[in-house]
Amino acid sequence: MTTVEVVRKVRDLFGDIGRWTQDVAARDVFGNARNAKSAYAVCWCLFGGFCKVGGGGDEYLEFSAWSSRRNKMGAIVLNDRLGYKAVIAALDDFIKDHEE
Repeated sequence: MTTVEVVRKVRDLFGDIGRWTQDVAARDVFGNARNAKSAYAVCWCLFGGFCKVGGGGDEYLEFSAWSSRRNKMGAIVLNDRLGYKAVIAALDDFIKDHEE
């Protein structure tokens, strides 16, 4: 899977704000922190979303490096400080910037 394909999957995952979170990789239905790949996880932060869809390694690092250059902040800061709308905008911008 290419990085753009992974980013599209993360974007699809976050199509519903209820599937996104902050400050931890993932949460269960009670709001408790979970591993991003846990069967009990129902929402994910940006990093957790990459892990969930199978791109928690190089693809996440490529996206975060791009975010650092483009947005002057890495993906974790983008997720936890700027919130859902900024995450969606960054994912959409990455896809546009990398379309063939």
